[in-house]
Amino acid sequence: MNCRLDVPYGPSADETLDIFPAREAGSPLVVYIHGGAWTRGHKDNDSYQAPAFVDAGAAFVSVNFGLVPAVSLDTLVAQCRAAVKWAYENAARFGADSNRLFVAGHSSGGHVAVMLAVHDWAGDGGLPGDIVKGVFAASGMYDLEPVRLSSRNAYLALDNAAARRNSPVHQIGKTMPPMVIAHGGGEHEEFRRQSADFARLLEQRGHDCQSLVLG
Repeated sequence: MNCRLDVPYGPSADETLDIFPAREAGSPLVVYIHGGAWTRGHKDNDSYQAPAFVDAGAAFVSVNFGLVPAVSLDTLVAQCRAAVKWAYENAARFGADSNRLFVAGHSSGGHVAVMLAVHDWAGDGGLPGDIVKGVFAASGMYDLEPVRLSSRNAYLALDNAAARRNSPVHQIGKTMPPMVIAHGGGEHEEFRRQSADFARLLEQRGHDCQSLVLG
């Protein structure tokens, strides 16, 4: 495929992304955040998704970032915000429309994708508040208090404040982009519960949210 690999968007060696341009100018842009429990995974393992998006008429960007515990969860999320900002500012260079930017992610990437949607873009760098036009999040965690109380906190090292500021359930704004919150029917009970509860909370607050259960 036509692609541009290992494009830097930040100062560290981990802050790179792969671009699979759209075939037509002005196409939608999908920025993808990989999963891996915040501790593993790499953009190079997610190029296989690009053909489906490009064939559907979109540009696809696979993001790499630092992993816990080498970086904190706050830093990981901040790097992904920087990647979205870079994609927004450079979209026209690879045939995409910056005003049609969508974010997707799976597992821990689903958590980060929603964190990107709830972020105050207008108050952080003067970008449009609605930079993210929609989100697809699969199998994510949206309340990190149970995570803080689990064995995973041995490497996440979240205190109460860090768990709260990185929990989308506590960051829902008055306006939110449309979201698809998905999970697998055979997943661990906590993943199913978190997805169902978060989707229900969005709907109760009047936001456009579709809950999708696969299998």
